[in-house]
Amino acid sequence: MALRVIGLAIGLISLLAGCATVGPNLDPAWLQTEPGPGLAEVKQDIAAAKGQDILWGGQIVRSVNKQEGTLLEILQQPLDSRGRPESSDRSAGRFLILYPGYLETLIYGQGRQVTVSGPISGSRTLSLQEIEYTYPLITTTDIHLWETEPEVLRIEHTYPYGDPYPLSPYWRWRSW
Repeated sequence: MALRVIGLAIGLISLLAGCATVGPNLDPAWLQTEPGPGLAEVKQDIAAAKGQDILWGGQIVRSVNKQEGTLLEILQQPLDSRGRPESSDRSAGRFLILYPGYLETLIYGQGRQVTVSGPISGSRTLSLQEIEYTYPLITTTDIHLWETEPEVLRIEHTYPYGDPYPLSPYWRWRSW
């Protein structure tokens, strides 16, 4: 009997450990908080917005591990009702996230979607192709990396312009 209980406990712990995610994660309560100022507002006067809490999301453009932590460059995208960045062409620009630890840049790589919450800690001016771009900087551990969405295959039917039943066994009796 005791061996069954120990086996059940080990199995339950293994199951719960398998549900853990890689890297930091946001508390589900972040959806109940005020999103704070938008990126367009903050970019007008970053110094005045310093210390304000935000809830932003977008697509990772670049990730680099540095001495101070992992720096993520994010293309901002609007958030849906779940807090996930929408896949759209609307954006107010780019911002930086500084995570004060190590994040695997192959996991937190280009094209992945993240949602971040935390205070604005300042700005950084970096080269963006041939211009100097001033990024709002968020130093936080509250980052949620979203799972990749599967690609949807859409098949369009060409009926009435094409044959809707090309492999029909009754093809011999159709009038062409």
